[in-house]
Amino acid sequence: MLESPGGHSNAPAGGSPMRRTGDTLTILRKTNDGMWTVFRDANLLAAAPPETSDGASS
Repeated sequence: MLESPGGHSNAPAGGSPMRRTGDTLTILRKTNDGMWTVFRDANLLAAAPPETSDGASS
């Protein structure tokens, strides 16, 4: 199980970057041939509040 608290940034094609914040959870399962695959994936990300000029979230 992999957990990733914190945030994530991405930019849609031709768009402005968007910051998201929240938790993600990825559960991996080892297959019979020894490979790891994603078994379950949950993303609870929401748009983060905009940052102020001093770098803090408003």
